[in-house]
Amino acid sequence: MKIAEVVSSFYPNIGGIENSVYFLSKELVKLGHEVHVITLNGKTTHETINRIHVHRLKRLIHLPLLPQKEFDIAHTYRCEEFDVVHIHSIEPICLQELLISKYLNGKPTVATLFSIGGWMRHPRLPIRITAGPYERIALRLVRKADIFHVKNEGDKAMLIKLGFNASRILLIPDGVPKYAFDDFDGSAFRNRYGLMDKKIVLYVGRLHHAKGTNILVKAMAEVIKRRPDVTAVLVGQDVDMKSNLISTTKSLGIQDHVVITGYISENEKFQAYSACDALVLPSLYDLVEAYSIVISEAWAQRKPVIASAIGAIPHRIKHGVNGVLVPPSNPKVLAKAIIEILRNPKKAKTLGANGHKNVATWPDVAKMLEKAYFVASKY
Repeated sequence: MKIAEVVSSFYPNIGGIENSVYFLSKELVKLGHEVHVITLNGKTTHETINRIHVHRLKRLIHLPLLPQKEFDIAHTYRCEEFDVVHIHSIEPICLQELLISKYLNGKPTVATLFSIGGWMRHPRLPIRITAGPYERIALRLVRKADIFHVKNEGDKAMLIKLGFNASRILLIPDGVPKYAFDDFDGSAFRNRYGLMDKKIVLYVGRLHHAKGTNILVKAMAEVIKRRPDVTAVLVGQDVDMKSNLISTTKSLGIQDHVVITGYISENEKFQAYSACDALVLPSLYDLVEAYSIVISEAWAQRKPVIASAIGAIPHRIKHGVNGVLVPPSNPKVLAKAIIEILRNPKKAKTLGANGHKNVATWPDVAKMLEKAYFVASKY
């Protein structure tokens, strides 16, 4: 099967969607499919990554008026005889490819939808005013897809509420690589950052204001009053928060209890999971937690998770069963949850073990989506 995966940003860019499409594409190739990723970039290029054909397009709209080289590349991929087109959001490039595939080429289409209504519910009024109307229009246009793919029960319920055909909605989670279940050397991570005798509260993700890392830092000021042996380790690429976080730790006098590693390798990331006592995800908005793959990664290592009750998270974490839910933007409640987990290692172990039961691998996910592609071709 010749498959087009359409996404606005792709590997080596870092992010949840980028990783999701990359790992899915790798597994589909292993299943014998020819996979083409259509994405945007600063210039038009074509390359092959791990047998995945990647088309990076400079412009959203492709017309004969474009420079010849760019038009040739766009025309080549546009005329590909794809058996199915899978879009991974309602961003403009995805909607464009969906409509062209359906109306001009009559191709089967699958649409992955997440954080449905997130822009319309955004806490910032200017964003609700500008992005909300676009989301309403996009959700009308995306109904033209043959299959709707969601990753949690909340998004499925929202689509049904909006009048989408329930029989065409498939719930398939994101996965983790098989190596996520391997034994990693947590002591190597502890040694590297001088944390051998510390309890580690881990955050993994971008250092972005919407991810609530400042809430975690403020919570740490409360935690160390009761547990001076605790260090928060923040792993991930800085977007707009590192200098602010460093300033906050100094003003609170807790700079010795917060480590900011920046971006680290995949192997070192899983060493961090192995080393930690709990993963904390203090995000603020629904939109930034469309699935929260870091929860699955922590669960793969049997670690307990403390997370804000926003976005997809409450549909994945059952409070007190496989994790702990806390309200967003509340450092004191978060601190209390951290202290409680560290005080009850038996409970923490049970939460991590229960979460471990709910983790899918990318090979499993690819096989489920492969079936979805065949179903789409019947409509």
